[in-house]
Amino acid sequence: VSLDLIRDRYEGRDWLIRAMKDLCANTTLAVGITAVTPELPRALKVLETVKAVAPGLKTMIGGTHVSYEDEEAAASQAVDAVVRFEGEFTARDLMRRWAEGAGIDDVDGITFADGNQIIRAKPRTLCDLKKLPPPAYHLMDTEMRAKVHVTPTFTRGCPYSCSYCVEADFWSRRVRHRSVKIFVDELEYIAEDLGWRFIHIADSTFGINRAETEALCDELERRRLNAVFSVNIRPNACSYIGKSLLRRLRALNFIEFYVGIESISEGLLKELNRSQEVRELDRTLVFLKEIGVPFVKLYLVIGLPGDTHETLQYTLNRVRHYVENGLAFYATGKFFTPVPGTIEAKNHATSNRVLTWDWAEFERYSFPPVVEHATLSPYEIECYLMLLQAQQLGAYRRRLGIDAGERGRIKSWVAENYHQAVYL
Repeated sequence: VSLDLIRDRYEGRDWLIRAMKDLCANTTLAVGITAVTPELPRALKVLETVKAVAPGLKTMIGGTHVSYEDEEAAASQAVDAVVRFEGEFTARDLMRRWAEGAGIDDVDGITFADGNQIIRAKPRTLCDLKKLPPPAYHLMDTEMRAKVHVTPTFTRGCPYSCSYCVEADFWSRRVRHRSVKIFVDELEYIAEDLGWRFIHIADSTFGINRAETEALCDELERRRLNAVFSVNIRPNACSYIGKSLLRRLRALNFIEFYVGIESISEGLLKELNRSQEVRELDRTLVFLKEIGVPFVKLYLVIGLPGDTHETLQYTLNRVRHYVENGLAFYATGKFFTPVPGTIEAKNHATSNRVLTWDWAEFERYSFPPVVEHATLSPYEIECYLMLLQAQQLGAYRRRLGIDAGERGRIKSWVAENYHQAVYL
Protein backbone atom coordinates (compact mmCIF):
# COMPACT_ATOMS: atom_id res chain seq x y z
CA VAL A 1 0.00 0.00 0.00
CA SER A 2 1.31 3.47 -0.90
CA LEU A 3 0.46 6.18 1.63
CA ASP A 4 1.16 8.80 -1.04
CA LEU A 5 -1.75 7.44 -3.08
CA ILE A 6 -4.00 6.94 -0.06
CA ARG A 7 -3.44 10.55 0.99
CA ASP A 8 -5.14 11.71 -2.21
CA ARG A 9 -8.34 9.86 -1.32
CA TYR A 10 -8.98 11.73 1.92
CA GLU A 11 -9.56 15.36 2.78
CA GLY A 12 -8.93 17.12 6.07
CA ARG A 13 -6.24 17.06 8.72
CA ASP A 14 -7.45 13.74 10.14
CA TRP A 15 -6.88 11.92 6.85
CA LEU A 16 -4.36 9.49 8.37
CA ILE A 17 -6.75 8.34 11.11
CA ARG A 18 -9.53 7.71 8.61
CA ALA A 19 -7.17 6.01 6.17
CA MET A 20 -5.79 3.68 8.83
CA LYS A 21 -9.29 2.82 10.03
CA ASP A 22 -10.22 1.77 6.52
CA LEU A 23 -7.02 -0.22 5.96
CA CYS A 24 -7.00 -1.91 9.34
CA ALA A 25 -10.65 -2.95 8.95
CA ASN A 26 -9.43 -5.41 6.31
CA THR A 27 -6.24 -6.44 8.12
CA THR A 28 -6.24 -9.47 10.42
CA LEU A 29 -2.71 -9.79 11.80
CA ALA A 30 -0.09 -7.08 11.33
CA VAL A 31 0.96 -3.84 9.67
CA GLY A 32 4.53 -3.38 8.43
CA ILE A 33 6.24 -0.24 7.20
CA THR A 34 9.67 0.66 5.87
CA ALA A 35 11.49 3.98 6.12
CA VAL A 36 14.78 5.63 5.32
CA THR A 37 16.20 8.10 7.82
CA PRO A 38 14.18 11.29 7.11
CA GLU A 39 10.97 9.25 6.89
CA LEU A 40 11.29 7.71 10.37
CA PRO A 41 9.16 10.23 12.32
CA ARG A 42 6.35 9.88 9.78
CA ALA A 43 6.62 6.08 9.80
CA LEU A 44 6.30 5.98 13.58
CA LYS A 45 3.32 8.32 13.37
CA VAL A 46 1.63 5.86 11.01
CA LEU A 47 2.23 2.96 13.40
CA GLU A 48 1.02 5.05 16.35
CA THR A 49 -2.18 5.65 14.41
CA VAL A 50 -2.51 1.92 13.68
CA LYS A 51 -2.25 1.15 17.40
CA ALA A 52 -4.84 3.83 18.19
CA VAL A 53 -7.46 2.58 15.72
CA ALA A 54 -6.67 -1.16 15.85
CA PRO A 55 -4.79 -2.01 19.07
CA GLY A 56 -5.09 -5.75 18.40
CA LEU A 57 -2.87 -5.61 15.32
CA LYS A 58 0.88 -6.22 15.52
CA THR A 59 3.32 -3.74 13.99
CA MET A 60 6.81 -4.00 12.55
CA ILE A 61 9.21 -1.56 10.93
CA GLY A 62 12.20 -2.17 8.70
CA GLY A 63 14.68 -0.38 6.46
CA THR A 64 18.22 0.91 6.59
CA HIS A 65 17.73 3.44 9.38
CA VAL A 66 16.16 1.16 11.99
CA SER A 67 18.68 -1.57 11.20
CA TYR A 68 21.25 0.65 12.92
CA GLU A 69 19.08 2.74 15.26
CA ASP A 70 17.01 -0.32 16.23
CA GLU A 71 16.85 0.28 19.97
CA GLU A 72 15.38 3.75 19.50
CA ALA A 73 12.64 2.38 17.22
CA ALA A 74 11.97 -0.67 19.41
CA ALA A 75 11.45 1.59 22.42
CA SER A 76 8.41 3.14 20.75
CA GLN A 77 5.12 1.78 22.08
CA ALA A 78 3.89 1.77 18.49
CA VAL A 79 6.45 -0.86 17.42
CA ASP A 80 6.13 -4.55 18.27
CA ALA A 81 9.28 -5.55 16.36
CA VAL A 82 12.10 -3.98 14.38
CA VAL A 83 13.22 -6.00 11.36
CA ARG A 84 16.94 -5.48 10.89
CA PHE A 85 18.64 -5.65 7.49
CA GLU A 86 17.19 -8.17 4.97
CA GLY A 87 13.56 -8.58 5.83
CA GLU A 88 12.00 -11.32 3.72
CA PHE A 89 12.51 -14.31 5.97
CA THR A 90 12.51 -12.31 9.20
CA ALA A 91 9.07 -10.87 8.41
CA ARG A 92 7.82 -14.32 7.43
CA ASP A 93 8.95 -15.85 10.72
CA LEU A 94 7.46 -12.98 12.72
CA MET A 95 4.10 -13.39 11.01
CA ARG A 96 4.12 -17.11 11.71
CA ARG A 97 4.85 -16.59 15.42
CA TRP A 98 2.18 -13.93 15.76
CA ALA A 99 -0.35 -16.05 13.89
CA GLU A 100 0.35 -18.93 16.27
CA GLY A 101 0.14 -16.67 19.31
CA ALA A 102 3.72 -17.69 20.16
CA GLY A 103 6.66 -15.66 21.43
CA ILE A 104 9.16 -14.05 19.07
CA ASP A 105 12.30 -14.51 21.17
CA ASP A 106 13.76 -17.08 18.76
CA VAL A 107 13.26 -15.05 15.58
CA ASP A 108 16.64 -14.01 14.18
CA GLY A 109 17.20 -10.49 12.90
CA ILE A 110 14.75 -8.59 15.11
CA THR A 111 14.86 -6.11 17.99
CA PHE A 112 11.90 -5.70 20.34
CA ALA A 113 10.93 -4.40 23.75
CA ASP A 114 10.17 -6.78 26.61
CA GLY A 115 8.92 -4.51 29.36
CA ASN A 116 11.66 -2.01 30.01
CA GLN A 117 14.30 -4.19 28.37
CA ILE A 118 15.29 -4.01 24.69
CA ILE A 119 16.03 -7.44 23.23
CA ARG A 120 18.27 -7.67 20.18
CA ALA A 121 18.16 -11.13 18.57
CA LYS A 122 21.19 -12.50 16.77
CA PRO A 123 21.68 -11.34 13.16
CA ARG A 124 20.02 -13.34 10.41
CA THR A 125 22.22 -15.09 7.87
CA LEU A 126 22.10 -13.49 4.43
CA CYS A 127 19.63 -15.24 2.19
CA ASP A 128 20.23 -16.94 -1.16
CA LEU A 129 18.71 -14.45 -3.59
CA LYS A 130 18.36 -17.08 -6.28
CA LYS A 131 15.75 -18.82 -4.15
CA LEU A 132 13.58 -15.73 -3.68
CA PRO A 133 10.31 -15.64 -5.62
CA PRO A 134 9.41 -12.51 -7.60
CA PRO A 135 7.61 -9.69 -5.77
CA ALA A 136 3.84 -10.09 -5.44
CA TYR A 137 2.90 -7.35 -7.90
CA HIS A 138 -0.48 -9.02 -8.42
CA LEU A 139 -1.51 -7.70 -5.00
CA MET A 140 -1.22 -4.08 -6.16
CA ASP A 141 -4.56 -2.41 -6.74
CA THR A 142 -5.49 -0.68 -9.99
CA GLU A 143 -4.56 2.80 -8.79
CA MET A 144 -1.14 1.72 -7.65
CA ARG A 145 -0.49 -0.09 -10.92
CA ALA A 146 -1.26 3.11 -12.79
CA LYS A 147 0.64 5.60 -10.64
CA VAL A 148 3.54 3.87 -8.85
CA HIS A 149 6.65 2.79 -10.71
CA VAL A 150 8.75 0.22 -8.86
CA THR A 151 12.51 -0.20 -9.28
CA PRO A 152 13.51 -3.88 -9.34
CA THR A 153 16.97 -5.09 -8.35
CA PHE A 154 19.11 -7.85 -9.81
CA THR A 155 21.74 -7.79 -7.07
CA ARG A 156 22.40 -6.88 -3.46
CA GLY A 157 25.74 -5.88 -2.03
CA CYS A 158 28.66 -3.65 -2.96
CA PRO A 159 32.37 -4.64 -2.93
CA TYR A 160 33.42 -1.09 -2.07
CA SER A 161 33.40 0.66 1.31
CA CYS A 162 32.94 4.38 0.69
CA SER A 163 32.69 6.10 4.06
CA TYR A 164 29.55 8.11 3.20
CA CYS A 165 27.52 5.17 1.83
CA VAL A 166 25.60 2.45 3.70
CA GLU A 167 25.19 -0.07 0.85
CA ALA A 168 28.18 -2.30 1.57
CA ASP A 169 27.46 -2.55 5.28
CA PHE A 170 23.72 -3.05 4.91
CA TRP A 171 23.78 -5.69 2.15
CA SER A 172 27.40 -6.85 2.74
CA ARG A 173 30.42 -6.44 0.49
CA ARG A 174 29.68 -9.76 -1.19
CA VAL A 175 27.54 -9.10 -4.27
CA ARG A 176 24.72 -11.62 -4.58
CA HIS A 177 22.62 -12.11 -7.70
CA ARG A 178 19.05 -13.18 -8.17
CA SER A 179 18.05 -15.92 -10.57
CA VAL A 180 18.36 -14.54 -14.10
CA LYS A 181 15.14 -16.24 -15.19
CA ILE A 182 13.12 -15.03 -12.20
CA PHE A 183 14.49 -11.51 -12.58
CA VAL A 184 13.64 -11.32 -16.28
CA ASP A 185 10.23 -12.81 -15.48
CA GLU A 186 9.78 -9.80 -13.20
CA LEU A 187 10.93 -7.36 -15.88
CA GLU A 188 8.52 -8.96 -18.33
CA TYR A 189 5.64 -8.68 -15.86
CA ILE A 190 6.46 -5.02 -15.21
CA ALA A 191 6.59 -4.26 -18.94
CA GLU A 192 3.69 -6.37 -20.20
CA ASP A 193 1.23 -6.74 -17.32
CA LEU A 194 1.82 -3.42 -15.57
CA GLY A 195 2.61 -1.56 -18.78
CA TRP A 196 5.66 0.24 -17.40
CA ARG A 197 7.94 0.50 -20.44
CA PHE A 198 10.73 2.42 -18.70
CA ILE A 199 12.38 0.32 -15.98
CA HIS A 200 15.13 1.54 -13.68
CA ILE A 201 17.14 -1.40 -12.34
CA ALA A 202 18.14 -0.08 -8.93
CA ASP A 203 21.33 -2.09 -8.21
CA SER A 204 23.84 0.20 -6.53
CA THR A 205 26.62 -1.00 -8.89
CA PHE A 206 25.14 -2.73 -11.92
CA GLY A 207 27.30 -5.12 -13.91
CA ILE A 208 29.89 -5.84 -11.22
CA ASN A 209 29.94 -9.55 -12.18
CA ARG A 210 30.49 -9.95 -15.92
CA ALA A 211 29.36 -13.58 -16.11
CA GLU A 212 26.03 -12.83 -14.41
CA THR A 213 25.54 -9.74 -16.56
CA GLU A 214 26.26 -11.71 -19.73
CA ALA A 215 23.68 -14.30 -18.62
CA LEU A 216 21.16 -11.49 -18.09
CA CYS A 217 21.88 -10.22 -21.60
CA ASP A 218 21.39 -13.72 -23.02
CA GLU A 219 17.94 -13.95 -21.46
CA LEU A 220 16.97 -10.43 -22.53
CA GLU A 221 18.06 -11.21 -26.09
CA ARG A 222 15.94 -14.34 -26.06
CA ARG A 223 12.81 -12.56 -24.84
CA ARG A 224 13.13 -9.17 -26.56
CA LEU A 225 11.04 -7.23 -24.06
CA ASN A 226 9.22 -4.13 -25.20
CA ALA A 227 10.92 -1.90 -22.65
CA VAL A 228 13.92 0.36 -22.09
CA PHE A 229 16.22 0.18 -19.09
CA SER A 230 18.15 2.44 -16.76
CA VAL A 231 21.02 1.42 -14.41
CA ASN A 232 23.55 2.80 -11.91
CA ILE A 233 27.26 2.37 -12.73
CA ARG A 234 30.61 3.51 -11.39
CA PRO A 235 32.95 5.89 -13.25
CA ASN A 236 35.25 2.98 -14.18
CA ALA A 237 32.53 1.01 -15.95
CA CYS A 238 34.71 0.56 -19.03
CA SER A 239 37.05 -1.46 -16.84
CA TYR A 240 34.78 -3.58 -14.65
CA ILE A 241 31.92 -4.06 -17.15
CA GLY A 242 34.02 -3.78 -20.28
CA LYS A 243 33.37 -2.10 -23.59
CA SER A 244 31.96 -5.14 -25.37
CA LEU A 245 29.40 -5.76 -22.62
CA LEU A 246 28.45 -2.07 -22.46
CA ARG A 247 27.89 -2.15 -26.21
CA ARG A 248 25.72 -5.22 -25.79
CA LEU A 249 23.66 -3.56 -23.06
CA ARG A 250 23.08 -0.55 -25.31
CA ALA A 251 21.82 -2.86 -28.08
CA LEU A 252 19.34 -4.32 -25.56
CA ASN A 253 17.73 -0.91 -24.89
CA PHE A 254 19.80 0.15 -21.89
CA ILE A 255 19.48 3.85 -22.66
CA GLU A 256 20.09 5.55 -19.31
CA PHE A 257 23.23 5.26 -17.18
CA TYR A 258 23.51 6.99 -13.82
CA VAL A 259 27.17 7.52 -12.92
CA GLY A 260 27.91 8.13 -9.25
CA ILE A 261 30.90 10.47 -9.27
CA GLU A 262 30.27 12.37 -5.98
CA SER A 263 33.24 14.65 -6.73
CA ILE A 264 36.00 15.00 -9.32
CA SER A 265 38.68 15.55 -6.68
CA GLU A 266 40.66 12.31 -6.48
CA GLY A 267 42.42 13.34 -3.27
CA LEU A 268 39.15 14.18 -1.53
CA LEU A 269 37.55 10.89 -2.58
CA LYS A 270 40.55 8.91 -1.40
CA GLU A 271 40.01 10.36 2.07
CA LEU A 272 36.46 8.95 1.89
CA ASN A 273 37.63 5.42 0.98
CA ARG A 274 36.61 5.87 -2.65
CA SER A 275 39.03 4.99 -5.41
CA GLN A 276 38.20 6.94 -8.56
CA GLU A 277 40.28 8.46 -11.33
CA VAL A 278 39.26 11.28 -13.66
CA ARG A 279 40.78 9.47 -16.63
CA GLU A 280 38.55 6.43 -15.98
CA LEU A 281 35.49 8.65 -15.78
CA ASP A 282 36.44 10.42 -19.00
CA ARG A 283 37.01 7.10 -20.73
CA THR A 284 33.60 5.81 -19.68
CA LEU A 285 31.71 8.97 -20.66
CA VAL A 286 33.41 9.15 -24.06
CA PHE A 287 32.59 5.51 -24.76
CA LEU A 288 28.96 5.82 -23.70
CA LYS A 289 28.62 8.72 -26.14
CA GLU A 290 30.37 6.69 -28.84
CA ILE A 291 27.86 3.83 -28.58
CA GLY A 292 24.90 6.20 -28.63
CA VAL A 293 23.67 6.17 -25.04
CA PRO A 294 21.23 9.12 -25.03
CA PHE A 295 21.02 9.72 -21.29
CA VAL A 296 24.09 9.76 -19.07
CA LYS A 297 23.47 11.36 -15.70
CA LEU A 298 25.97 12.26 -13.01
CA TYR A 299 25.40 12.06 -9.25
CA LEU A 300 27.33 14.48 -7.04
CA VAL A 301 27.50 15.19 -3.31
CA ILE A 302 28.03 18.85 -2.45
CA GLY A 303 29.77 19.74 0.80
CA LEU A 304 31.59 16.47 1.47
CA PRO A 305 34.01 16.40 4.41
CA GLY A 306 37.21 17.84 3.01
CA ASP A 307 35.48 19.83 0.26
CA THR A 308 36.93 23.29 -0.39
CA HIS A 309 36.21 26.09 -2.81
CA GLU A 310 38.92 24.63 -5.01
CA THR A 311 37.56 21.07 -5.06
CA LEU A 312 34.02 22.25 -5.74
CA GLN A 313 35.05 24.69 -8.46
CA TYR A 314 37.15 21.99 -10.12
CA THR A 315 34.25 19.52 -9.95
CA LEU A 316 31.72 21.97 -11.38
CA ASN A 317 34.06 23.00 -14.19
CA ARG A 318 34.48 19.36 -15.21
CA VAL A 319 30.73 18.79 -15.09
CA ARG A 320 30.19 21.85 -17.29
CA HIS A 321 32.70 20.38 -19.76
CA TYR A 322 30.84 17.07 -19.81
CA VAL A 323 27.43 18.67 -20.36
CA GLU A 324 28.62 21.15 -22.99
CA ASN A 325 30.35 18.39 -24.97
CA GLY A 326 27.44 15.98 -24.89
CA LEU A 327 29.15 13.54 -22.52
CA ALA A 328 26.43 13.94 -19.87
CA PHE A 329 22.76 14.77 -20.22
CA TYR A 330 22.69 16.39 -16.81
CA ALA A 331 24.15 16.24 -13.31
CA THR A 332 22.32 16.33 -10.01
CA GLY A 333 23.76 17.24 -6.63
CA LYS A 334 22.69 16.69 -3.03
CA PHE A 335 24.02 17.86 0.31
CA PHE A 336 26.29 15.57 2.33
CA THR A 337 24.29 13.82 5.06
CA PRO A 338 25.87 11.25 7.46
CA VAL A 339 23.04 8.71 7.58
CA PRO A 340 23.19 5.94 10.23
CA GLY A 341 25.20 2.90 9.19
CA THR A 342 27.90 4.84 7.35
CA ILE A 343 31.45 5.37 8.53
CA GLU A 344 30.83 9.11 8.36
CA ALA A 345 27.87 8.75 10.73
CA LYS A 346 30.14 7.03 13.25
CA ASN A 347 32.75 9.76 12.77
CA HIS A 348 30.13 12.43 13.48
CA ALA A 349 28.37 10.60 16.34
CA THR A 350 30.12 12.63 19.02
CA SER A 351 30.81 15.68 16.88
CA ASN A 352 29.46 19.08 17.80
CA ARG A 353 29.21 19.81 14.08
CA VAL A 354 25.91 17.92 13.78
CA LEU A 355 23.34 20.72 14.02
CA THR A 356 20.34 18.50 14.79
CA TRP A 357 19.49 14.89 15.56
CA ASP A 358 15.95 15.34 14.32
CA TRP A 359 15.88 12.51 11.79
CA ALA A 360 13.30 14.33 9.66
CA GLU A 361 16.02 16.86 8.84
CA PHE A 362 18.43 14.18 7.53
CA GLU A 363 17.17 14.77 4.02
CA ARG A 364 19.85 15.38 1.40
CA TYR A 365 17.97 18.40 0.06
CA SER A 366 17.22 19.99 3.46
CA PHE A 367 18.71 23.41 4.07
CA PRO A 368 20.76 24.09 6.00
CA PRO A 369 22.66 20.77 5.79
CA VAL A 370 22.55 18.88 9.08
CA VAL A 371 26.34 18.97 9.45
CA GLU A 372 28.30 22.16 9.93
CA HIS A 373 31.14 22.08 7.40
CA ALA A 374 34.69 22.74 8.58
CA THR A 375 35.50 25.41 5.97
CA LEU A 376 32.33 26.24 4.01
CA SER A 377 29.22 28.04 5.23
CA PRO A 378 25.79 26.51 4.52
CA TYR A 379 25.10 29.36 2.09
CA GLU A 380 28.30 28.73 0.17
CA ILE A 381 27.41 25.05 -0.13
CA GLU A 382 23.94 25.96 -1.35
CA CYS A 383 25.41 28.39 -3.85
CA TYR A 384 27.54 25.63 -5.36
CA LEU A 385 24.45 23.45 -5.71
CA MET A 386 22.64 26.33 -7.43
CA LEU A 387 25.66 26.99 -9.62
CA LEU A 388 25.65 23.35 -10.73
CA GLN A 389 22.09 23.84 -12.01
CA ALA A 390 22.80 27.28 -13.49
CA GLN A 391 25.76 25.97 -15.50
CA GLN A 392 23.59 23.30 -17.03
CA LEU A 393 20.82 25.77 -17.81
CA GLY A 394 23.42 27.87 -19.60
CA ALA A 395 24.63 24.86 -21.57
CA TYR A 396 21.08 24.00 -22.68
CA ARG A 397 20.48 27.64 -23.62
CA ARG A 398 23.60 27.81 -25.78
CA ARG A 399 22.75 24.48 -27.39
CA LEU A 400 19.32 25.82 -28.37
CA GLY A 401 20.64 29.24 -29.38
CA ILE A 402 18.17 31.14 -27.22
CA ASP A 403 18.55 33.84 -24.61
CA ALA A 404 18.10 33.45 -20.87
CA GLY A 405 14.59 34.90 -20.90
CA GLU A 406 13.10 32.00 -22.86
CA ARG A 407 13.01 29.53 -19.97
CA GLY A 408 9.80 27.94 -21.18
CA ARG A 409 11.43 26.85 -24.42
CA ILE A 410 14.34 25.23 -22.56
CA LYS A 411 11.95 23.39 -20.26
CA SER A 412 9.92 22.17 -23.22
CA TRP A 413 13.02 20.98 -25.07
CA VAL A 414 14.29 18.96 -22.10
CA ALA A 415 10.85 17.51 -21.36
CA GLU A 416 10.13 16.56 -24.96
CA ASN A 417 13.49 14.94 -25.63
CA TYR A 418 13.49 13.05 -22.33
CA HIS A 419 9.92 11.84 -22.72
CA GLN A 420 10.33 10.68 -26.30
CA ALA A 421 13.49 8.71 -25.70
CA VAL A 422 12.92 7.32 -22.21
CA TYR A 423 9.19 6.88 -21.81
CA LEU A 424 8.49 5.88 -25.45
